[in-house]
Amino acid sequence: MEFELWEPFYEAIIEDFGYSRDEDRRAARFLDENLEPFDTERLDAIVRDEMAVVVGDAPSLEPSRVPEDGVVVAADGAAERLSDAGVRVDVMVTDLDGAPTYAAEMSHGDDGTVVMHAHGDNRDALERWLPEFEVSNVVGTTQVDPREFDALHNFGGFTDGDRSAFLADAFGASRIEVVGFDFTAAEGEKREKLRWAQRLLRVLSEERDENIVG
Repeated sequence: MEFELWEPFYEAIIEDFGYSRDEDRRAARFLDENLEPFDTERLDAIVRDEMAVVVGDAPSLEPSRVPEDGVVVAADGAAERLSDAGVRVDVMVTDLDGAPTYAAEMSHGDDGTVVMHAHGDNRDALERWLPEFEVSNVVGTTQVDPREFDALHNFGGFTDGDRSAFLADAFGASRIEVVGFDFTAAEGEKREKLRWAQRLLRVLSEERDENIVG
């Protein structure tokens, strides 16, 4: 999703939650200054024309139900849960609040790619964890205008789960199947975030003319 299309959603989200665009920019600037531009042809080679299985970290996730014939794009803690169950993860999408140790380990592997997101609430986590990563295997993302930065992207999406789906769309997945999403399995602010995730996945469904989520 181009930033011009994403920006109205972003503005509604920061108004809804009281987030700071300036803090988002500061976190993004830190991440940008500590990454090199990632060759996105690597992601294109993984995802294009493949079925993308986007895996959320809902408590109800059952790794055995993840299809074996697709590219697995897993949201944060779901990646570690899948790996522990012997399920290969091709791309992990994280803002470092779920499984940062596993994300760092994955970045040092031969095959895994980690998509690391910067926002105003995770600047401390970025400072703490980024030195543990093999940054050549890290794609940096932001929720503000990526044209302000050299090494960051904005593919659209808000939570790790729906950002995983937007990434799959951006790199030409032939089909997107979601597993491990439960939009009611939380309370308070997290539940509101999940409602936004569901809303955005419905937008993506309409854009792709594909029933990604009901």
